[in-house]
Formats: sequence, structure tokens, C-alpha cells
Amino acid sequence: MPSFKSTKSYTAISGDEEKTSRSGRRDDGEAADGLLRRSSFSSETSDEVYAPQQPRRRHLNSGWTWLAHAVLLSISMTLFAFSFCSRTAHPTEAAFARRFSSYSPALGAVQYETRRYNLTPIVTGPYVGKGDDVDKMWDYIANEIGDQMITREELDKLGLSPDAMKIVDPRTGKEGYRVGLEVFHQLHCLDLLRKYSYREHYTSWGDVADDPDKLRLHMDHCIETLRLNIMCQSDVGVFTMNLFPGSGLDGVWPDFSTLHTCRNYEAIREWAVEHTVTYEDEGL
Repeated sequence: MPSFKSTKSYTAISGDEEKTSRSGRRDDGEAADGLLRRSSFSSETSDEVYAPQQPRRRHLNSGWTWLAHAVLLSISMTLFAFSFCSRTAHPTEAAFARRFSSYSPALGAVQYETRRYNLTPIVTGPYVGKGDDVDKMWDYIANEIGDQMITREELDKLGLSPDAMKIVDPRTGKEGYRVGLEVFHQLHCLDLLRKYSYREHYTSWGDVADDPDKLRLHMDHCIETLRLNIMCQSDVGVFTMNLFPGSGLDGVWPDFSTLHTCRNYEAIREWAVEHTVTYEDEGL
């Protein structure tokens, strides 16, 4: 059989060369390890130096965002509360009167109350009919109140002419403009119509006993005054139709005994009396 011999040859090295080789390999390994460690250190250092900066910026941005949201929420809640209170708050009587009435120096005397009319198809009462007792009631509500005075500033606020009649307040000596309150003028007109309807009883009374033509003009003036004011107020209260047993009325009749929100007349009359500067008719 043929024999095969290895062609590799091995050369023996000296001990010094082996040490040198091992040392070289160690050096190369150490160098590689050092390079890896430096690379790792560099990466770790890079992570430690730069990586936290981005989360910090995100944290700061997030903080400002929440602060802005909190401020906006506070503003929104404040505006909502203000709007809610404005809508639900009950205005004072004076504020209500100022808002829904033209200017008057007597607005501060206005008080509101709920009343039920005592108004059946057949009425009786202290203001119904003729005679001295009835006349006294009407004089109290319509004729025993004098005139008041306003300043030039109040006159301008009302848009009235400065050529209006002037008067001096006897209590203060100040000059102003003579005025009256509409409620008493309207009641005076209604009292004239009452007396005219009983003219056979009031033949010698004041306006009813006046010249027929002059009386007719006065009557037409009063009727128009009441028409204007009734239409201006345009009462939207409702009434029902009912039977009235024992009244002598047959069938159903309107029942006007309904609820109404009224201005307190006595409070306004008291203000007018306290501010009266004259009861005289001179110049009128």
C-alpha cells in the first residue's frame, strides 16, 4: 500500500518568541477590549448626556400646556357662573321699574304686588255710584294730590321743552319745572266719566256743569287718554266664563276676578304727597 505523509511542516519556536506572540495576542485583545469599552463608554456617555434632554423638554412643554388649560378652564367657569347668576338673579323692584318704564323721578317709589281683582258682573264697593261717600273716595285717589317739581336735568332726560311752566319750591326756594304724575291725571279723567254718567246728580259740580262744548272737549280728551294708556299697558291676563248662582244673572258670564301684578298705588301716592310743591291751579 502506498503510504501518505503530511506535507505540513511545523517549525519549533523558541520560548521567547512564544511569549512575544502570546503577549501580542494579549495586546491585540486588550486593544480590542479597550476599543469596545471606549465605544461602549462613548455610547453610554452619549446616552447619559443627550438622552435625558428630550424627555425634559417634553416635560416642560407638557407643564405649560396643562397650565394654559387650567387658566382657560378657570376663565370659562367664571364666565359661565357670571352668566348663570345674571340670568337667574332676581332684579330689585327699582331696577325692574327702571328697565321697563320711561324715566320718572317717582320710579324709586314703585313697589310690585300680586292682587286678585274683586270684579264680578254686578259690582258694589266704595268707588261705585254717586254721593258724598263715593266722592270722598275718588277725591282721595284722584283729586287731593298736588303737583311736583323737577330739575332742568330731569326735564332734559324726559326730552321735554325747557319752555314748560316753572315753579319755585316753597320749602327750598329752588326753581324747577312744575309736573304732575300720570296716574292721578288718568284717575281724574275716569272720575269725570263717572260723574258725567250721573250728571243729573252732579249738575252743579265743576267740570260736569261746564259749558256743553267745553265739557265735550274735556270728555273726548279723557276718553282718548284712557284708551292710549289701556292699549299701552295691553293687559294679557285671562278670564274664564262661569255661572253666578244667586246673582240673578242667567247663563254664564265673564269672571274678571283674576290675578294681576300691580304697582302699589299707596306707595306712589305717598311719594307724590311728600314731593308736592303746590295745590293751586294758577296758570293752568
